[in-house]
Amino acid sequence: MGVKQQAAQRFRAACLSARELRAMKFSDYQLQAQETDQTPKGLPSTEEAALLIPLLGLAGEAGQLLGEYKKRLRDGPKHERFADRVAEELGDILWYAANLASKYNLDLGQIAEANLRKTSRTISGGL
Repeated sequence: MGVKQQAAQRFRAACLSARELRAMKFSDYQLQAQETDQTPKGLPSTEEAALLIPLLGLAGEAGQLLGEYKKRLRDGPKHERFADRVAEELGDILWYAANLASKYNLDLGQIAEANLRKTSRTISGGL
């Protein structure tokens, strides 16, 4: 078994069951996601890299999500794993969002709540 496979296996073993994950709070996810952050620590310009790496990762994952949509437009129903791939890319985007929130000392749950309040005001016509 390769190093990547071993790391994935250890991560899966540390994760909660699928049923518990559905009820996971953003703050809990954020704490657990930080345990998998592999940004090098203690190197010159580490602080800048610690912020830039997840920003670039977020952009890359958004690009992969768009790539899956492009394949769906091109291939139609033949793109059988569309929903699975979208879920995977959204999970990666969530990880990078949690990582950035942590690095800026922000709480992902509070961000989510504030965003829902904002969108609710937008929908109801108030700004």
